Amino acid sequence: LINPTNAVEINNKFFVNLFQPLGLAYVASSLEKNKIKVEILDALAEGFDTENIYEDRKVLGLSYEDIKKKIKQYKPQIIGISTPFSFQTGEAHQMARLAKEVNPRIIVVAGGTHATIQPQEILNDKNFDYVIRGEGEYSFLEFVKNIKNKKSVKKIAGLSYKDNKNELINNPKNPPILKLDNLALPARHLLPMEKYNQASKKGKVNEGLLSFGKNRTSIITSRGCPFTCTFCSVNPIMTRCWRGRSPKNVIKEIKSCVNKYHIKYFDILDDNFTLDPNRAKEICRLIIKNKLKITWSTPNGIRADKIDDELIKLMKKAGCLQVKVAPESGSQKVLNNIIKSLSDKTHKVQI
Repeated sequence: LINPTNAVEINNKFFVNLFQPLGLAYVASSLEKNKIKVEILDALAEGFDTENIYEDRKVLGLSYEDIKKKIKQYKPQIIGISTPFSFQTGEAHQMARLAKEVNPRIIVVAGGTHATIQPQEILNDKNFDYVIRGEGEYSFLEFVKNIKNKKSVKKIAGLSYKDNKNELINNPKNPPILKLDNLALPARHLLPMEKYNQASKKGKVNEGLLSFGKNRTSIITSRGCPFTCTFCSVNPIMTRCWRGRSPKNVIKEIKSCVNKYHIKYFDILDDNFTLDPNRAKEICRLIIKNKLKITWSTPNGIRADKIDDELIKLMKKAGCLQVKVAPESGSQKVLNNIIKSLSDKTHKVQI
């Protein structure tokens, strides 16, 4: 599984802003749970302090030569490439090219936000064989099992591919994963955790000022969003079915990170951490009860109508340093008729 390098124009002063590919870590843990050998190559993190010039762009991360060496060393049958951001998708295409140069028989699969929304664009590149749309833990697992057992993959939910006539086939969506507690915790042991710590000390992380100098990680405690904002990519990926992990399951992961990796700072990457205020309060109470000396923030934002005084006080006491609130617009007419940030309550579910 590959998290691609980043690229900018040669004269661009932009520096690498590191993130931990939790999506890949969740997929990896699902494969490991089923006794399937898997590795993660975070090409961005492994070379976060390295710049390589290729034609008209500056690439941040491992060199293409080093990436090819690692692929040759591992000898994978399947490579899954993450496409978390549309503006960086060019590097995902480069990773696919490198894989096919090493061995044209490697099966190359794309997943993530961009691939889910634009499977046609991805599959127009002959170096990509398939796209897994939406949540990948179960669909990609089924895909790998079928390849391993020499079975057809053509009917797997969420799969996109080109048929013999070069026409795009989009299988029906895979259903949202309802019981998130049943997922294995992200395979952080396959991530270069020390690289993220080094980058944190240099301020090269998404929330650099908050985590500066601290061992840090990201965590996702819920998925999905019942609101219908027109600009957002969450609904096509995670659906309008909001699902929250149990507070006990969340604390289990936090404790694991503190004990194994000495994590001091967490980015809670939920799109709606406080959508169920009572659940959020219980998570805070458990952090306090377990005397977990951590700090954290909600960089993706919370809704102002899903918090109250009690919750804010509990969040502060539990170590929250910062919340981001997205008002979107000061005009109710714009909110209702253009952004359409209304709740579709039929899609909200609480686990």
